[in-house]
Amino acid sequence: MPELPDLQVFGRNLHRKLSGKTVQSVRLIKKSKLRVTASRLRLSLKGTILKKVYREGKEVYFSFSNGNVLALHLMLHGKLYIFKERNV
Repeated sequence: MPELPDLQVFGRNLHRKLSGKTVQSVRLIKKSKLRVTASRLRLSLKGTILKKVYREGKEVYFSFSNGNVLALHLMLHGKLYIFKERNV
């Protein structure tokens, strides 16, 4: 699991790279890890603007223009991938 300083850097870097961008679509790989339905998550995020990315505790939070916040726990491996092009 990433340590807190790593998560702080992840949050800052993601904020710089992604804040102000609009969510075009949401694709879910492991739906069993969600605490809401996949369709509710998609509807909640599609078309919104990412306002802020930050760390609290061992989670990274994504705050959106509609007031929704997505919490992400990086678990044991702590990997995130950002693709410029479509990755299938």
